[in-house]
Amino acid sequence: MRKILFPTNFGEASYNAFIFAERIAAKFGAEIDVVNIYDGLFDHNALYLKPESLQNRTKTITQKLEEFASLTPNEGGIASAVRLNYKVALTYQKNLKIIELARDYDFVVLGINSIIPAEKRVFGSFASSIIQNVTCPVLIVPKDAVYKGFDALTYASDWNMLNYAMIRQIALFARHFNAFVDFIDISDNKATDSIAFELLKNTFEQIAPKSPYSSTHLDTNFALKGLYRYLLDNDTDLLTIVNRKRGWYENLLGGSMTQELAIRTKTPILSYHSRQAIHSNSTYIN
Repeated sequence: MRKILFPTNFGEASYNAFIFAERIAAKFGAEIDVVNIYDGLFDHNALYLKPESLQNRTKTITQKLEEFASLTPNEGGIASAVRLNYKVALTYQKNLKIIELARDYDFVVLGINSIIPAEKRVFGSFASSIIQNVTCPVLIVPKDAVYKGFDALTYASDWNMLNYAMIRQIALFARHFNAFVDFIDISDNKATDSIAFELLKNTFEQIAPKSPYSSTHLDTNFALKGLYRYLLDNDTDLLTIVNRKRGWYENLLGGSMTQELAIRTKTPILSYHSRQAIHSNSTYIN
């Protein structure tokens, strides 16, 4: 991981998520591009801005980005050790711009609010559109999540689809934080469980030998409900899932379900796209 994209609208959720972004960047030696996606040019009152007005607006937003980043607690000098770049991106549709920008990044961190408007529950949310269309890992951080480090990770997956590349990504993340990982199996084919566990065991122990792990099984008929209960009952710092439009994943990631799960449990969720999971040479996290 070398470059992290951090879009911000300067809200409370963004401020909280930035704490997570800086801690992750410090662990991986990555830099963060702090970006404001500005669509003001496309308001009817701003269509005729002169070039010098645009330059002034960009300068003002850049200064605001610098002020935003300076408010983050600098515990142990972590914040000052991370290289920050400040950018303004012009667009007419913010989610499409983030999806476009993310092609040049290894990781995206996105803050989300604690209330999902009713219309977004039906038509899908801003965060879910990012999760489903960005191909690098996306970390969504609820406004009420508290950064305590990443000591305990949970990876929820259909073990029938488990592969080396995905286990490797999780193991590398766990290794940087010396984290415990609970691999949750959500599948209805017990015949493949032992084979999948051997793959998990061999791969994980090779890449993160100092990180302890365990495995848990959830019934596919109650996957979302069971996962929700698991997160409430266990001290999990991060839930990791693979965005795969198949079976229970489609139910979990459809609309704003991922966002709701994060908000209701106050748990950050790290989402990998299925395209990452099938390529063994993925280097988003290393």
